[in-house]
Amino acid sequence: MQGVKSPGSIEWDILLPRFIENVKDRTGGRLIIKLSPPGSLVGTGEMFEAVGEGTLDICENTSTYHGGKIPVAGAIWGLPFSLKQVSEFWYLFRELGVEEILRAEYAKFGVQLLGVSVIGNYGSVMSTKPIRTAEDYSGMKIRSFGVYAEMLEDLGASVVSIPAGEMYTALATGTIDAAMWGSPADFAAFNIHEVCPYYIMPPWVKGMEKELLVNPDSFNALPHELQVILELSATEFLNDVGLFYPYYDVDALNTMVNVHGTEVITLPDSEVAKIEEVAFR
Repeated sequence: MQGVKSPGSIEWDILLPRFIENVKDRTGGRLIIKLSPPGSLVGTGEMFEAVGEGTLDICENTSTYHGGKIPVAGAIWGLPFSLKQVSEFWYLFRELGVEEILRAEYAKFGVQLLGVSVIGNYGSVMSTKPIRTAEDYSGMKIRSFGVYAEMLEDLGASVVSIPAGEMYTALATGTIDAAMWGSPADFAAFNIHEVCPYYIMPPWVKGMEKELLVNPDSFNALPHELQVILELSATEFLNDVGLFYPYYDVDALNTMVNVHGTEVITLPDSEVAKIEEVAFR
């Protein structure tokens, strides 16, 4: 198994080890999952194909990485300033059938979807400079990706594509001025508050998809009772991802502000409206 979040993150340090231990305990040691960090076996953007080919038996992933192959996967991952509540994302997945659409589309590539989760408040920015208006993004060098990168370029920023694990050094050395990434807990896990005194609100996305994928041949080779345990443990892990992130985010942001002196800048509605206009072009 390869993860999508690096050591230091909530998934790597807490939730994935719990998932793996649960599977081991519930199967009496008959099913052991070995976890490898991002990029150690295959590139993060190659995990979807690797699961389909059987190079990986299972992985933690997010659908943006295979949005080029499967348009609905890219669209549902996290559209800036679209849906306003995490519950709306869950409604899309569970009540409007998007999860089943993903499952059917993934199957065409030999990939089995074990399940999805939704993480709230993604696409946040931490910066070495204050950002108080939409115009302040102009001229800045910002780490970003996907549709967010396109929006930042429309706002006049220069976008730099670097792995999350390299953000700290890039910010400390001035290679970039700011980083768009995850939520407060994600930034805190990599100590970004040490090099960025400003946390910019609001986040651009109210929900981001997270998923577990498994190779169908590897799954079908398991006895039925182990399949059931793996599916139930996967569901529990994905539920934990969605449930625990809000707690860790509040704790992380409070610590950054009260212990490390991070300044939270909340853009006024008039400035957010300018960014939304870029998003809906």
